[in-house]
Amino acid sequence: MVDFSKKQSAPIEDSGAPLTDLDRAGVKTVLTKLLRTTVLCCLGSEAVRVANCYGIPACPIVMTKTVEEAAAEADKMGYSVVLKIASPEILHKTDVGGLKDGMK
Repeated sequence: MVDFSKKQSAPIEDSGAPLTDLDRAGVKTVLTKLLRTTVLCCLGSEAVRVANCYGIPACPIVMTKTVEEAAAEADKMGYSVVLKIASPEILHKTDVGGLKDGMK
């Protein structure tokens, strides 16, 4: 708590480095797709794509439809993994039991 408090009150340092190599077209693709739907939020996979376009590292996300596909992807990726339901109709995954720890 003390470390967190110190970090929160510390001034934000500006690296002064301009953002380069941004994939603006990739961001535009994701946002255009979202704007064409009636969905009011983006899925985690879409958020990760946008973050990656801006050079922000994020954990990989793989979409699967069956338990077998999920297990195969987890084997490829390595453990530990987290399983989340991906649905624009379900915003709060924990409310419906849609978040599971995939530790082996």
